[in-house]
Amino acid sequence: MRDVDREYSHLSSEDRFLVWLSEHVKSHVIQKAGGPLYHYTTAGALISIIENRELWLSQSDFLNDPQEMTYGINVLHEAIHAYPISDEIERKILTEILRVIDDQRAKRKFVLSLSTDQDSLMLWSHYAKTDGYAIGFKQDALVNRLYSEEDKVNCFMAYYGKVLYSTEDQMGDVHSFIAPVFDYLRNFHDENRKYLSNILIDEISFALSFKLLLYKSPVFHPEREFRFVLTQGNDSCHWPNVGLRAVRGTIVPYAKVSLGNRGDMLNCIQSIQVGPAYHNDENTELGVKELLYYNKLQRIKVEKSGFRIR
Repeated sequence: MRDVDREYSHLSSEDRFLVWLSEHVKSHVIQKAGGPLYHYTTAGALISIIENRELWLSQSDFLNDPQEMTYGINVLHEAIHAYPISDEIERKILTEILRVIDDQRAKRKFVLSLSTDQDSLMLWSHYAKTDGYAIGFKQDALVNRLYSEEDKVNCFMAYYGKVLYSTEDQMGDVHSFIAPVFDYLRNFHDENRKYLSNILIDEISFALSFKLLLYKSPVFHPEREFRFVLTQGNDSCHWPNVGLRAVRGTIVPYAKVSLGNRGDMLNCIQSIQVGPAYHNDENTELGVKELLYYNKLQRIKVEKSGFRIR
């Protein structure tokens, strides 16, 4: 007997399934990294984050890898087509899930990219130009901040998780998500299954449309990326604070997410690391400390990268 059957024994079997489905989806779209998260950025962006007390989440259409969304969609199609089905009802469910996922590509998503790697030479080089900074966040505190902001906008949903890079892990992730759903659904008669399938299609499709942003090519594995994603619930929904910036000649929309007051900032940010290009420059470390001083955030630790670049 499942826990939901014991806890919600007063509900009908169909309603117990829907309660279980909601919990199952939540457990698969919220994957904790288990430790601090690091955001590699430039000096100008660091100043903006500290002074404005906000993070910028880039619209997913403008991520660094232009093929990223296509890669994730292809993984989902391959995984779902490879899944062993037992009857026509399941076949129709999977076909409809793929159709809905393809339709949901048009919904706006905003992404914050971080890493579980505190001192990555590749990330220093690519995202911080070796002379940038890495902001260390306490994961639980950052999650709470992002969810508190998301709660203010009912038609947006926030999810987060570790990026998967191997095809085996990605396929396994999809199958481990949908297999328990079909196992549970097989306990019902065909008429009830058809009724429940209309509901679960929306739930699973939405979850998988988020998951596709957590699937990247193996060549990006050294990034050890962890992502926060804000997803538009419907076309008429708008994030209240959206800005535009120029990135290498391209206009990129981004969602502004508040880090709260001074106390919230101190709770979220545990460290700022100076990039390897500044290893022997004492003024660079002093400059960060002064930035924190003038913003009354002196408790945040300032440290140097372990790498040295001449």
